[in-house]
Amino acid sequence: MTQLYLVRRGMALTLVDESGDHVPGQVSVSANTAGGERATVTVTFLLRDGVGRGVYWSEPHTPAPQWADAPQWAQWRAQDKSGTWGWYEVSPQIPANSNEWDPLSELWAYAEEGDENPQWKSTLQKRPAAQD
Repeated sequence: MTQLYLVRRGMALTLVDESGDHVPGQVSVSANTAGGERATVTVTFLLRDGVGRGVYWSEPHTPAPQWADAPQWAQWRAQDKSGTWGWYEVSPQIPANSNEWDPLSELWAYAEEGDENPQWKSTLQKRPAAQD
């Protein structure tokens, strides 16, 4: 497996391989925030004439609402493509050709509004088990 490095060249960030050659493409990095929530940053390498010429660095997506703020019945949380977070009693599903979760139950609630998220399908999370 080739190791890739994100390096700064002047005012630009560039993805390079072990030999220092530029590698065009897109990289997403996920990490836990100080509050323990997941944040994703996407780095997109722009191409001009088939050659990488710099990057666009997107801001992290809105962090998930805190479980401490969830209704007692909520066992799942997820974000729609538009950025809307919701609480769900049962695991929601994504209908074909949809940009939002289907609650599959009458018991669901709006949590909060966030930023539009192209990776919204990966936001579904089950409530963590209670710790004694």
